[in-house]
Amino acid sequence: MINSSGNNIARCEECGKLYEVLPGATLCSHCRHSRKTADETLHEAVERLARELQVHPGVSTEDDLLVPPPPPMCVRCTRHPQLQDSEFCLSCQIELVNDLGQAAYDLFEQVQRPPAPPYVSLRDTIGEKRRRTASSRVQLVVTPRLR
Repeated sequence: MINSSGNNIARCEECGKLYEVLPGATLCSHCRHSRKTADETLHEAVERLARELQVHPGVSTEDDLLVPPPPPMCVRCTRHPQLQDSEFCLSCQIELVNDLGQAAYDLFEQVQRPPAPPYVSLRDTIGEKRRRTASSRVQLVVTPRLR
């Protein structure tokens, strides 16, 4: 605030214009008028909302409209909010997935597998074939053909 020859002059906080200070005023007359108009518009909107609330008896207070309802809690632990599209929180979902994996591993360990067939080499297979057939075209030893 500047004091020059008895006039108190200050700069408006909103628009920055110089104005003569009135007691308790921090805005110029134009900004005070526009703020007063905005406050009246806001007050009218609140009154209109209150009238609408009286028309709709299911809604009781303004707080019901302004405060969102709390998110539903996890059905398992009831301490954390549910994830979207789920009944469980993140920590419970991770725990359930780990438990499911452990159960699958335990179940796999209990499954009885049939014994593996004995290993039969290619040489043994060809030898058996030769014994079964009178003549065979399969040669175990690779040699150049003579004509």
